[in-house]
Amino acid sequence: MNTLQLAPEQDRSATFRGPPVSGDEVPIHRPSRELTLSKIVGLIDGSASQSVTFSLFYGTDITAAGTLILTETTTNNTGGEEFTSFTNGVIPADNVMWAVLTTVSGTVISFMVTAVFE
Repeated sequence: MNTLQLAPEQDRSATFRGPPVSGDEVPIHRPSRELTLSKIVGLIDGSASQSVTFSLFYGTDITAAGTLILTETTTNNTGGEEFTSFTNGVIPADNVMWAVLTTVSGTVISFMVTAVFE
């Protein structure tokens, strides 16, 4: 009997550049099957005293309110800051996952958010 083994889902990242400002949003992923998040990593490129507060959502329509995955603040500009607690950590198939910046303070050149799936 042959068994089809699917490769694990790739991590997905999105980068805010330019510098990023409050209200910026960017899509991260639209999986074709249901996925469970393992962690989110936030990484700032900027000065020594900066922070970014961001929210992640999923839904069938990126222009709608969406379902909250998490809201977190990161200040890490060395190796990234990991977040593993989610309000909703299962992304349904054919739903878009996106990030929204709610607060940006200090000198932030760019901000990258990475979704890591189980």
